[in-house]
Amino acid sequence: MRKLLIWILALLILFVMAMVAAYYLAKKYEEPVRNYIVSEVNKRLDAPVHVSDINFSLLERFPSASLVMDSVWAEEDIVKIGDPDTLLFFRKVYLNLNVLDILNGQYKINEIETRDGFLRLKVDEKGFDNYRIWKESEDTTGFLLELDKVHIENGLLSYENKARDQEIKLTADDLYFAGSFSRKDYTMEVKGDGIVHELRLKGNNYLDERKVAVQSELEINAESETYAFKDGRLLIDNALDFNISGNFIGSGVDLSIVGNDLDIIRSLSLLPLESRKIFEAYSSSGILDFQCTLKGAFGRTENPRLQAEFSIENGAISKKGSKWKLSDLSGSGSVDNGERRKMTSTRLSLDVLSGKFNGDPFESQFVVSNFQQPNIDGKAKLKTNIQAVDEFLDIEFIDEGKGELWIDASINTTLVNPSESSARDFLNSKASGSIHISNAELRLKDDDRYYGIDSAHFNIVDNSLDIVNYTGRINDCELSLKGKADHFLDYFFTENGILNVNGDIKTGVIDLRALFPTEGESEGNGSIVIAFSQRATWDLNIQAESFLNGKFEALDVQGRLLMDEYKVEARNLKFGSLGGSMEGNAGVYRFAKNQFGVKADFDATALDVKALFYTFNNFDQSFIRSEHITGTASAVIHFQAFCDSTLNIDSRSVVATSELKILDGSLENFEPLISVADEIKKKPMLRLFVSTDELKKRLENIQFAQLENQITIRDGVVQIPQMDIKSSAINLNVSGTHSFDHEINYAMDFALSELVELKDRKEPYNEYVNRDETGRTRVFLTMIGTTDDFEIDVKRTNVKSTIKEDLQSEKNVVKGLLREEFTRSPSDTSSEVNQAGLPKVEIDFDPEEGLEKDSTLEQQSTEKPKKKSGFGKIIKKTETNKKKLGDGEFDDDDF
Repeated sequence: MRKLLIWILALLILFVMAMVAAYYLAKKYEEPVRNYIVSEVNKRLDAPVHVSDINFSLLERFPSASLVMDSVWAEEDIVKIGDPDTLLFFRKVYLNLNVLDILNGQYKINEIETRDGFLRLKVDEKGFDNYRIWKESEDTTGFLLELDKVHIENGLLSYENKARDQEIKLTADDLYFAGSFSRKDYTMEVKGDGIVHELRLKGNNYLDERKVAVQSELEINAESETYAFKDGRLLIDNALDFNISGNFIGSGVDLSIVGNDLDIIRSLSLLPLESRKIFEAYSSSGILDFQCTLKGAFGRTENPRLQAEFSIENGAISKKGSKWKLSDLSGSGSVDNGERRKMTSTRLSLDVLSGKFNGDPFESQFVVSNFQQPNIDGKAKLKTNIQAVDEFLDIEFIDEGKGELWIDASINTTLVNPSESSARDFLNSKASGSIHISNAELRLKDDDRYYGIDSAHFNIVDNSLDIVNYTGRINDCELSLKGKADHFLDYFFTENGILNVNGDIKTGVIDLRALFPTEGESEGNGSIVIAFSQRATWDLNIQAESFLNGKFEALDVQGRLLMDEYKVEARNLKFGSLGGSMEGNAGVYRFAKNQFGVKADFDATALDVKALFYTFNNFDQSFIRSEHITGTASAVIHFQAFCDSTLNIDSRSVVATSELKILDGSLENFEPLISVADEIKKKPMLRLFVSTDELKKRLENIQFAQLENQITIRDGVVQIPQMDIKSSAINLNVSGTHSFDHEINYAMDFALSELVELKDRKEPYNEYVNRDETGRTRVFLTMIGTTDDFEIDVKRTNVKSTIKEDLQSEKNVVKGLLREEFTRSPSDTSSEVNQAGLPKVEIDFDPEEGLEKDSTLEQQSTEKPKKKSGFGKIIKKTETNKKKLGDGEFDDDDF
């Protein structure tokens, strides 16, 4: 125990003595060593180096003596490089020397250490660098720089060579260089690890934020600029282990790179592709062997010859977070940049790749040549599940899907711009094969509809897809389709390709509100939202069992359906509805954002009028409803208007005409007409001639054999020209206007003689009863106000003549508007439509044109008038005085 204490005491004494000696020597040599080294270093510098503080220590880097410099930074050589910048900066720099050399008066720096800083090396387009700040010197006495070790800790190093189009950026966590650097021929050992932020050669980034470890020996000959790798090893991400051998001679390279048992996905991510991030969602296992040779000149305009071979055995690739994967992968291939050693001559060949996709077998092979404008020639055979394909490839437009998928196809095409493929890349592509889908269910992103595919068979013919057979359903609407889809490849592989579909489609019941997205469904009054196909045009001959939209039902629908990004149009439509039939065209057109137009032209035959009013909810008015009217209607209808995306019609923009004919019709309990009798009852003179109670009773049910008119709509007003209603109660002439705001202005007139006869009539009046002679007195009435609040008045002047003149020109304007082309071509650059500026066209219109004269009136006029007496004299006076009045005017005493 005593001896141990003696040894400990002796060691402490020696340690103290050593510390004292070190302190003494440091004090003694600090000034001369520091001054001498700084002086000699400054003599050999071409650019200034700045140091905040310098200290000499024998202990900090023991057993070496060290000149410790704080906050060292240097300016770059600016002779040829341009404006000066900082070449380097380090928080600490240690210049290490041998203690014995210092005692012998020789100051040899044999090691440099740096901590926490950066070094920026640059070479410009003409080959001038910024880092030659050290002068050559033949003076070997006294001061010597005989480095044999460089240690960089936590240093950001960058090298940019614009002459060779190279750029390297890395962070060295712990990097050592060891060798006799002062010799012209020596071996340097390199060892260290860090992160490569960027390794860009000829515009291609090969390493991006990758962990790297390196260990190698380099045999260097400075005179011949030869660098030979001896037992080189490069480890990337602790997974990719490459052995490197060969040499650099001047600007040439002759290297061999061999990798065994590599990770498949990590190896693929070394490819020079900016989109390599796609591989981050996948993991892999198996054996990938890789062997590559680089041989030839390596300059700004020259590349070495690259030849590589690879093989895969028992490989597997899976997507993170998914149960679907590729397994049992095996295959081989090669990469060669060709005799020209350029991207245009590069060829990637996958001789064969086979395996299983989610347990289902597949095989493929392909060749990619000319990496600048890649030509792809490949084929694949696959049987799998749609859900597997969606999850594995992350297809953007599919929200969820399942079903069986078979693909056996080949393709040969050239991509002019691989980063942004376009439709023209597939115009002359050669493709063939077939696709089968069965028992599939799909839901698309931003689409509430359900798509079911019972069976589908497609043949690929170059850039077209032959739809041999497609049966399925959209929601509850069953359909079958046969036809052809042109530009299929550029639609599938590009973002701007447009699919052109032509064919025949047969459907079951089409419920429009169930088939298309709606707004406001929670309130129970959802309206259809117009959705135009942005990347497809459709031209289909359609046959549908029935078509439903609310209460409206069309049966046995036939026609031609046209759709693109500007329109949805149905042509040559034929269908049965409302007890009759309809033929014509209809379309919805897009002009600008939320600005659409509707146009329809139809011939309707034998429609049930009561059902028509009921189906269309009395056309959103309560003046005349389905319970008021019966009959069979035929019409020629022309309609156009502007609307929004939910088909809400702008009533002020409606322009329409309807050539209407109603047969065997009736007006039942139509209160506005019944109230005519009440108004006549208010007139004392008329009350003497007319049984208003009988008239009111007859007006409660007016039956007519035929009613014809041509109705027009413009500026929110329905224009009704004069029409003759020959009814069971009374013959009326009616005309007027009815606005969409439910404002009415009607004019009616009838012969006074009919009112006189009405009192004594014993049997129903009909059109075959003889009329009064020409020129008989007529009674004029008006109905003005709103449908909820109107007044009926008996007028003493012919208001009909003024209304008639207005209606004559109104029909001309409407016909002119309807003659204009309503639709727009896709090339139309106008994005807004001036609804208020519609042109006004005038043509001749006579509401009474074409009406036949009543032959019975002519017969009456030829008969000899009978002698009047008593009550008849009053009538005679009235008719005699009328000769002095204008048509439709009355004497005051008539009332």
